[in-house]
Amino acid sequence: MSWRTRLALISAVALCTGCGGGAAGDAINSGGENTLGASRVEPFVGVWQLRSGWSTHAVDEALLVIRAPTTPGQAEVVLYDLTDEADAISRCYREPFGNGEAVDSLTNEVFLNFSEFNNGIISSVNENTMLIEFEDNNDVNNNGNTSERVSTTLTRVEQVEADISPLCSGS
Repeated sequence: MSWRTRLALISAVALCTGCGGGAAGDAINSGGENTLGASRVEPFVGVWQLRSGWSTHAVDEALLVIRAPTTPGQAEVVLYDLTDEADAISRCYREPFGNGEAVDSLTNEVFLNFSEFNNGIISSVNENTMLIEFEDNNDVNNNGNTSERVSTTLTRVEQVEADISPLCSGS
């Protein structure tokens, strides 16, 4: 093989190495960055009031917080549960719990991976109302059926997570 042929082959290989390859899923790069467009999670970022009866306690109140995504298409979710004390003076929010997440799906839905809402799917009713559909493992509707799917609505509140107060001392 002549030196010119060898040089041509080496140049062709060098050029193709920088091309990147065309495999399925290239729309999402290896760094995990979603290059398909805006995240479906972002409209749900904020503080949401859970209406009474969202849990097995008839008058339980809580705030669900969907934090700003730190990874495109994924946002951390926490819950601030208001104590059920009879007198309004001693009522406070327990430290946030849950460590769940809201995640974009390939089916144009937003999944809620959170212990209180098993296999949840969140959707927007309007800009200030969100619907969560989930498996009723805890029988929140108290009908004896723990294998059905139920839903609850949440209302956006005009506050940021840092303003949730009072927090319970020693919780």
